[in-house]
Amino acid sequence: MSISLYTPPGQPDDEPSREKAVTGSGLLNQRQSDELERIAARAAATLGTAMAAITLIHQERQIILAAVGLTATETSRSVSFCGHAILDPQNVMVVPDTHADERFAGNPLVLADPHLRFYAGAPIVSADGQALGTLCVFDRYPRTSLSAEDEAALRTLAADVLAPNNEDKPA
Repeated sequence: MSISLYTPPGQPDDEPSREKAVTGSGLLNQRQSDELERIAARAAATLGTAMAAITLIHQERQIILAAVGLTATETSRSVSFCGHAILDPQNVMVVPDTHADERFAGNPLVLADPHLRFYAGAPIVSADGQALGTLCVFDRYPRTSLSAEDEAALRTLAADVLAPNNEDKPA
């Protein structure tokens, strides 16, 4: 009998500081805001995916602030793809085929609803460099890696998530 496993995400070395930045960002109070919904919709449309979400990784859960094609409002951090993505805040994490990636092949989000096969997540990074969560796009079928232009678009949209909360952000 074969058992499918997945790898839960680790925590950044500076997790207490990151958690403080999540709480201080003001994003926890912005669930389902019109602006965040527009950013998620723009990400799905730009990258041609069925689903997109803006997430925060907070304590032991992944909070979904806004989403397209997804009804969940949170998941356990232990099954979150975004928990992996925040570990490398400078890069977009792309998983072209979850079935071919041993970190995710046995993940409940792959094996059951929403049956994720493709994931790309750009970390949402605070002014002090803390990865708060991600703007991610995903689909139910595998895809090739993102083009440089698609990665740039996803990064730009991820930065827009903090725009209303960051007075120092250039216009």
